[in-house]
Amino acid sequence: MDFSPASRAAIREARRWAPGAELVLLHAFELPYAGKLTYAGVEEQVIRQYISDGIRTRRERLHELAASAGLASGSYLVRVIHGDPSQQIIAMEQEYDADLIVVGKHGTHITEELLLGSVTKHVLAESQCDVLVIADPRPADTDLP
Repeated sequence: MDFSPASRAAIREARRWAPGAELVLLHAFELPYAGKLTYAGVEEQVIRQYISDGIRTRRERLHELAASAGLASGSYLVRVIHGDPSQQIIAMEQEYDADLIVVGKHGTHITEELLLGSVTKHVLAESQCDVLVIADPRPADTDLP
């Protein structure tokens, strides 16, 4: 879950396709510039506190996202992990012995796909279970070159 409109759509589709399944909402993130903070002499304890604060904030946002997608409290699990999102999704697939991964896909510009890569592409390549990709429900921006 990256908190985009595609995330809300992914939750709804996951519940529709697998109504009785255990639903795990995962958000993985990396602390921006963590290496530079370390290099600049920021204490490890301060960096750990930034990560801890980020986990707490993102956990709250995941519960809000779940509620906005119509999930009842207690009908899903929340996991917030500090680390590379694509690697963490695959790790969670293994930990939970998942049968299905549902990801929201946003970003439709060809340059973005070719140059930047994507979490979705990595998950499709590395996953050992089925992957359902849900497109961003917003209309594509027609003003892009």
